Amino acid sequence: MSVTAEGVETGEEFDRLKALGVNFAQGYLFGRPQPIERILFDAPAKSSRLDAA
Repeated sequence: MSVTAEGVETGEEFDRLKALGVNFAQGYLFGRPQPIERILFDAPAKSSRLDAA
């Protein structure tokens, strides 16, 4: 089963989640919410430098 952790805010949380076998994570550690006018809907997505999988 794949697991996604939400609300990851610190590197320590991310490290612990990886140790527990969490497959995916999202939260402030990876990116802050942006105003709609800053989102480029046609731009290709950048992969994260941090990957729990």
